[in-house]
Amino acid sequence: MSMQRGPVVVGLDGSESATHALRWAAGQASLEGRRLTLVHAASVSAAFGDASVVSSVEVQALLRREGTAILEAGRALVAQVAPRVEVDTDYELDNAGQALLRRSEEAALVVVGTHGRGPLRSFVLGSVGVTLVKHASCPVVVHRPGTSAGHAGGIVVAADAAQESQPVLAAAWRQADLTGRALTVVHCVEDAAFALSREELVAGRHESREQASLALAEAVAGLAQTYPDVVVSTQVRTGSVRAALVALDGEPDLVVVGGHQRSLPRQLARGAGSTSVHVVEHASWPVMVVPVGVPGRRTRGQRRDAPSPAATS
Repeated sequence: MSMQRGPVVVGLDGSESATHALRWAAGQASLEGRRLTLVHAASVSAAFGDASVVSSVEVQALLRREGTAILEAGRALVAQVAPRVEVDTDYELDNAGQALLRRSEEAALVVVGTHGRGPLRSFVLGSVGVTLVKHASCPVVVHRPGTSAGHAGGIVVAADAAQESQPVLAAAWRQADLTGRALTVVHCVEDAAFALSREELVAGRHESREQASLALAEAVAGLAQTYPDVVVSTQVRTGSVRAALVALDGEPDLVVVGGHQRSLPRQLARGAGSTSVHVVEHASWPVMVVPVGVPGRRTRGQRRDAPSPAATS
């Protein structure tokens, strides 16, 4: 299988959540045969607020010592849980979001925890998380404390039959193949709000669900041939994707969604109400957001011969 190279990058801040994310990232790097880069970013303003009373040299030295200790502890953990994985460390005196965004340009995957402390302390609800999920150049996995691999739910991906969903489906299929987990493809059909009667609503819903099932089967046929060992089931549901993914049955190992990339000014104007952000904020399991909407750029970690990227957010 030909894949674009690049390391798995994980953001560390010394929290328990980040440690869980590191364990997951180390396992993923081992599965994919990739290097693992541990990143700790710190800024004077984030650490001290008003640092005017402290020498910037002293502050920077303190931050570097703390950051180096966090990174070395992370390296030691990787040596225990994934001894064959080669590890690099990167300390940056910068905003955590910007540091991780830069790393995403050359990474295969960026992994972060939630509800940590320090620069990543409010990842899910804060600007760092929204920025990374919406603007990273590679897939981003948001890992939650207390979640672990091996749940009966396997891998779940939200997609439809459109060409723009292909990279999201491909990422999910590949993850299921790597981990040996079952894959569930979920597609949601909105209610026919224009129906004039209950009978028309039921008939329209039935027709759209049937059409969606047939189109979805055609869309995934190629991936099923590429990954013949992956056990796949499809579900066509009525309602919103957000509600369906947040209220999944069982405990998935991973939920995969697409996230449209937009310019920062446009994103600020429209708000951060996308499906990907909503699922990241509300799901109780790890979520992978596959970036789409970048013309001419192949999604990181995707097969070189896979369909062109794009998906829905």
